[in-house]
Amino acid sequence: MKKLLAVLLALSLTACHLTSITQLRVQVAPSTAVCQNSTGTNPCLILRIFNDQSKTFGDWFKADARIEGFGYEAGYLYDLSIQRTCSQVVIGDGSSTLRLQLVNSKTPSNDIFTPTAELSQNGIC
Repeated sequence: MKKLLAVLLALSLTACHLTSITQLRVQVAPSTAVCQNSTGTNPCLILRIFNDQSKTFGDWFKADARIEGFGYEAGYLYDLSIQRTCSQVVIGDGSSTLRLQLVNSKTPSNDIFTPTAELSQNGIC
């Protein structure tokens, strides 16, 4: 029993947390998509991330994630500055938190944006 406790203690001490914070610029499409997750289907945002090196936005994707502090309203194309905090545990799953920093623009739009991929909350990190 003492050996088992020693092994469990050693594992808990080696399971360290790695945290990174990144500032991102994203666009949010004026409509939502349907995402499939462990609880069934739900509406999710359609996003694309700005690439600082190429100075362009990437492809649209479905994001089963919530941006804290952001009040989505259908019919508007949003340009947002957000903070992404990624916490990854060496042993086990990681998680991410998205927080609104600034709404750069909110433009009325009826355009249709088709996502090319689906990204889960954990896939954002």
